Amino acid sequence: FINRLNSYYTTVDEIKENVLDIEWQHDFIWNPDGTKALILMDKNPLRSQLYILDPNGFVLQQLTDTPNIVTFALWSHDGKKIAYTVYDLSEREHSLWIINEKGTENKRLDDGIVIAWSPDDSRVFYVDENFSLYSIKVDGTDRFQLSTEYFSRNEDVFSFSPDGKNLIFSTVNDDGVTIFFANSAGKNVKVLEEFPGYLFFKPDWSPKGDKIAFAQDDNLYTINPDGNGKNLVASNITDYEWHPSGDYVSFVSAGSVFVASPDGSKKIKLAENGRFLEGWSPDGSRLLVSQYGFTGLFIIKLKGYEDPLSIDFLTPTWGENCELRVRCMSEPVADALLTLDEQEIGFTNSSGFLNYSCPAEGKYVINASKPGYRHASKVLIVEKNSSVSPEKSLVSETSPDSGKEEDSRPEYQVPGFRGITAVLFLLFFIRRGNSL
Repeated sequence: FINRLNSYYTTVDEIKENVLDIEWQHDFIWNPDGTKALILMDKNPLRSQLYILDPNGFVLQQLTDTPNIVTFALWSHDGKKIAYTVYDLSEREHSLWIINEKGTENKRLDDGIVIAWSPDDSRVFYVDENFSLYSIKVDGTDRFQLSTEYFSRNEDVFSFSPDGKNLIFSTVNDDGVTIFFANSAGKNVKVLEEFPGYLFFKPDWSPKGDKIAFAQDDNLYTINPDGNGKNLVASNITDYEWHPSGDYVSFVSAGSVFVASPDGSKKIKLAENGRFLEGWSPDGSRLLVSQYGFTGLFIIKLKGYEDPLSIDFLTPTWGENCELRVRCMSEPVADALLTLDEQEIGFTNSSGFLNYSCPAEGKYVINASKPGYRHASKVLIVEKNSSVSPEKSLVSETSPDSGKEEDSRPEYQVPGFRGITAVLFLLFFIRRGNSL
């Protein structure tokens, strides 16, 4: 549940009130720019329909009104169209549809269940009644089959390369696992790799797009998209995760956390007592790891990165006085310089706070900086109150420049292997009782 902080946040209970006491809700999906959301809901769980909500949870429009069930929906990348699946209870059949975000041009494309949009939004990928993978243009033409193998949306992989030019997908049958490679339209399909067994860890593109990692049994491999250059990176792994730079891959083996070059030629042990990798920070400076026994989490920090600052707006919804807070890893940062559209407005106190008078109505960029830290940026929008009062309201947005470094280092620079050291920060412990 989201606690109600101000008029820009809505609780789940209030969403139910806003949509006329509709009780059954699922698959809440934001559009790409975060201004609208799709939700499947109805008073009858066997008749879910597709609605569009605004950021406050109010219904903007009901998009579908069918006697059947809308089971799944996906925004196009540009947010202008929606692909969705309808299940006919009487016929026990799925059908694939697309509709504009305004509710116009509702069109049935084929029988099937939607899987994904192509990167350019010109095609939709889906599975038919036999769960074979297909591709079709949004106008209903150029339908073709990618594979006759059984494809599971939940269990198998369907992933585009970072540049959107190619894709990989996988299938699992009685003979084992097959990883396929194709262009972004789903054409020119070829087998990238085949092996017996099951898919314990899903294949994953390197962020650079030059390698694909996959696990066969408990061995971690990388391979080039053309099928060449297969390398064994590690054995006896329980998890793996690409670093955001794509320059190396992290993995857990025999309870220890490692990083390795994509070809496996260089390996460094970062920590012991690791179970699963919970993810890298976006800048690649930290890796979150869960411990064996489910006793807690810890962070591995790589040397060579500045600590990131963050900015919080703590101002009440209405008022003339603004309060900012600057933190790093949840700790207050004193003496951080704050600027408003590149004009200095002051330094934070020992508790990381700064008070100042709200600027005039408009859109501003707040920056926080301090030597030894990576600067932070955030957009501040000052709006007039909808009432007669001249008071102002505050809304925060993430700035496109937030988190970027001021020096010449690229966004995802990785320190050399000689310079990597691990510093373990214990975040918290989750003690569990007899349920484990």
